[in-house]
Amino acid sequence: MSRPSSNAERVAATGAGIALEPGEATPQATAAAVSKVLTDPLIRKTTNALAEQIATMPTPTEVAATLAAAAD
Repeated sequence: MSRPSSNAERVAATGAGIALEPGEATPQATAAAVSKVLTDPLIRKTTNALAEQIATMPTPTEVAATLAAAAD
């Protein structure tokens, strides 16, 4: 049985970040990953695209109102 994906792995799969395995997360590797995330233009482009998608999503309040209306 495979283990479930972590949030970090899901973010990395989109190209918006880097996932380090627990055994790989040394201070040096973490610093290198943070530096890359902050400076890589492709990661910046991907995160901006994700931010735009998220901005179009309904708020939790809107979702709750839709669900409440559907329940009536």
